[in-house]
Amino acid sequence: MSLQRTRTSSWTSLETSLPVQRLPQQHLESLASKFEEFVAGEYIHLNSIIGDNPYWKENSIRDQNLLMGAILWKHHWWCYALDRSQKKLYVLDSIHCEPPNEDRRKLDKLVSRRLEELLALVDPKYKVSNKGFSIIYADVPKQSNGYDCGVYSYKYMELWNVGMKLPQYTEEQCRIFRRDIVSSCVLYGQNQIQRKIEENLMP
Repeated sequence: MSLQRTRTSSWTSLETSLPVQRLPQQHLESLASKFEEFVAGEYIHLNSIIGDNPYWKENSIRDQNLLMGAILWKHHWWCYALDRSQKKLYVLDSIHCEPPNEDRRKLDKLVSRRLEELLALVDPKYKVSNKGFSIIYADVPKQSNGYDCGVYSYKYMELWNVGMKLPQYTEEQCRIFRRDIVSSCVLYGQNQIQRKIEENLMP
């Protein structure tokens, strides 16, 4: 199981004055780890997985209202978005309007509980309920084929906010989005092999 980021900087919410935080891949992986143990009835707490990683102590997550991250599981991408003020975890899925099976329902629950633990780690005043957050499958655009889930997840993280109605995308628009995603990855300031990629692309 792996997770992917699109942006790591804090953005301003489109509908509120509260900022949005896109969490990076290497730190999001912890939220869904040890899933097999969870299914078997054993819950492994987040702090025993992430250890003393300084990211959580130095980060301003405690000041963010909306935390977002994308997950890849069984060849399918979707996003989680935690609205802290409302204590709701939104699932942004380009195929499903509800959990497709019991494993997916349990994965949603695991991520919800881990996010609650995460908030307690970065904010000592936060009280953990050990129940997680209310889980809601958001009304978001759906893909019309079997391969654009990653593109839709990217657009969710780029544009979505609580209460927002996103437009339905055509396959031609998704093709353009894929081109833009590749371009942004190549031109990303911390891309260590940017020069090599550009040289290989030169005619």
